[in-house]
Amino acid sequence: MKKILFDSDVLLDVLLEREPFFKASARSLDTVSQEQIQGYVSGHSVSNIYYILRRKVSSAIALESLKILLQRIQVASVTDAVIRAALQSAITDFEDAIVRHLRQSRWLDECDRLKGGCPTESL
Repeated sequence: MKKILFDSDVLLDVLLEREPFFKASARSLDTVSQEQIQGYVSGHSVSNIYYILRRKVSSAIALESLKILLQRIQVASVTDAVIRAALQSAITDFEDAIVRHLRQSRWLDECDRLKGGCPTESL
């Protein structure tokens, strides 16, 4: 089964129906209903998504939205080694560095980041 990590922006586009990316992000998230694809969100992104949702809607709605989302996708464990490698990375965006090192650890097949592709810079 292919493992795909969803960028927090893609998930927020769906949860908040943010235009102009809502439709493309929703189509992307719908791929997890296919049997050969398992969707993931990084562990550190869950609290960030909650924080952003809570500022736009109530805390109760934010929590319910996360519960529904996590019925469709799983949380990817971000290990100590991944965080330490990301901190040493030449990639300037820390979230991108974490994703890059998750991919490099071969735990993840690819990521879905509609707005700019996956981070691919070498270490």
